[in-house]
Amino acid sequence: MIAFVCINGMIAYAEVELSVRNATSTVTSDGNAEFTLREGTTGVKVVVELSKYSDFSVIDGFGYKTPKSYPTTISMNKSNRVNGTYYWRIFENGTYYYGMDRTVTYGEKEVEPYEPLEDATVFDEVELGVGKTMQLKSVWFRSVNTGNRVVKMIDYPHDNQNDISADVFTPNQSMVVKNDIAYIARGSSGYISGWKTDQTRLWLVRYDLLTGEELPMLWVRAPDPVNGFESGNWMLTYAMNWIKNDDDGTPYFFTICNQSEKRYVTQINLYTLNLDNVSVDTESVTPTLVFQMEDDRSDDRSSARPLDLTVEGSIKSGNFKMYGVDYSHGGALKVNIQGGGKMPVWRWSVSGSKAEKSVSYVDYVKSLDAAESQFNIDEFYSHITPVGNDCFYFHSAPAQTSDPWISPMLYRFVAGSSCEVIGHFGNCESMVTKTFPMPAGVSTFKVEDMQFLAYGQGIDATRGTGVQIVSTPSVTDDFSNHKKVWLLGGDTGLSTNRYQSCQVLYIPDESYSRATVSTGGGRLVMYAGNGGMGVYRVNILSTAIIDSDVFNRDVTASYSGGVIRLGAEVDGIALYNLAGQKLREIKHRASSYAVGSLPAGCYLLSTGSSQAPVKIIIN
Repeated sequence: MIAFVCINGMIAYAEVELSVRNATSTVTSDGNAEFTLREGTTGVKVVVELSKYSDFSVIDGFGYKTPKSYPTTISMNKSNRVNGTYYWRIFENGTYYYGMDRTVTYGEKEVEPYEPLEDATVFDEVELGVGKTMQLKSVWFRSVNTGNRVVKMIDYPHDNQNDISADVFTPNQSMVVKNDIAYIARGSSGYISGWKTDQTRLWLVRYDLLTGEELPMLWVRAPDPVNGFESGNWMLTYAMNWIKNDDDGTPYFFTICNQSEKRYVTQINLYTLNLDNVSVDTESVTPTLVFQMEDDRSDDRSSARPLDLTVEGSIKSGNFKMYGVDYSHGGALKVNIQGGGKMPVWRWSVSGSKAEKSVSYVDYVKSLDAAESQFNIDEFYSHITPVGNDCFYFHSAPAQTSDPWISPMLYRFVAGSSCEVIGHFGNCESMVTKTFPMPAGVSTFKVEDMQFLAYGQGIDATRGTGVQIVSTPSVTDDFSNHKKVWLLGGDTGLSTNRYQSCQVLYIPDESYSRATVSTGGGRLVMYAGNGGMGVYRVNILSTAIIDSDVFNRDVTASYSGGVIRLGAEVDGIALYNLAGQKLREIKHRASSYAVGSLPAGCYLLSTGSSQAPVKIIIN
């Protein structure tokens, strides 16, 4: 049977094979939903799950009960839902069933159309070399705090709470961009619902980079049953915790397996993904296994499995390095500011089908607390970012609220010995505060010849977190030469979630397939897992001739009789459908443009005077 569901005008298809239980749903006068189960096993926990996706790849809520008798009723309140139609199913004794009423609707059937918001932060101009300045303006912005958050990257089916909290850590923290679409990993960690019920399936959440609109998720298919996600006597432990780009821009991810017969042997699989020809309508892709190895940890049983794995170099070349660090040690490791603990950082130098392994140790981390009292950290939720010359950035969120805030740090890998500490922010609260947990991770990018870093920044208890951009002479320079540039999300903040990631990408205009007329520069793409996401326009200007209206006022548009009429003159227009296909392009200055008859639907209009596309709806 093929099931489908319409979400914001998008259709997600999936095959479903579920038995039907004698269970029905009703919506009460106050808008709450009640699910009546007329059969089941007494004394056994039974769960009702809700999802806007017919294949339940995202669990949007659940309720549970351990009935002493049947029939029984499970209620789920409207206050914990957004309006719309949900699929629902029943879980009992390891088996899923549909109810006889397969959908339930909270409030209005159709949700409100997405409207892009902007980051209200006012950004200063920044000098960019001799005779040039940079300007930054928000294109669109989504966050928990502004109420238009990105999709939750985590859910906990059957956890001991009725409402799935976004304030829960998830290691699925990274993003790649291809052809103006942002792909965010939604892998196996954190008991993600799709993974929990079907370990052949992984998902990428997608967003339109020009508008911020959520697109249908992309299914990453298991490549084969032997060396892929299910392999013989291997128990797959983690898959696609992150998705990243190598130096060539090739998207990749890892899977980690434990061999059941050899407790201290780990299998590491490296996959690449070809997203070049993926469109909004593409439902699934199949990854390519490019490298596989066994890591024998028999001589170092205290070391844990590497979960944050990062490639340095080009995978296609066949010669590259893989750095790995664990995120949780369960008390097996304690690292403190005065030394005395050792957290392993692994590096594999890959040549062809062989990998040479070496290990170094982080035994010193810098607290942002003023007091230099010794502390122990049982768990790290860390990111590692290689930057060449054996150097890497390390930044971690503390696992416990009582743990001190950890400074972003720069280390040099020293094989067989402790990592050399190159730099950290220390107690410099003008650069990074300890007022609130900052998202973990350090990103590096260049605009022309100027080097930048991005990392999470605490703002305050109300606004929560933002993302700080700093300039630096070199990615391997000590932190004393770092200069603050911009704080993304500084006006509203992202969220007050304890656990967030941090990632910033810079994409020059020439890398956009749907780029508007360029004034030089490009776009910054920011993502903080379970917190916020945004795109910012970077313009590079000559200080000799400064156009005070580079970011011109928003342009209003209307359509009638085959003509688009604008509220101001612009240098030209480009008209797209929601699939990103260019329908018309006219390059002359005017305030009205004849584009011919357009079918009813929704269109995006880009102009040289508007930094965000104008949405035109034709009835």
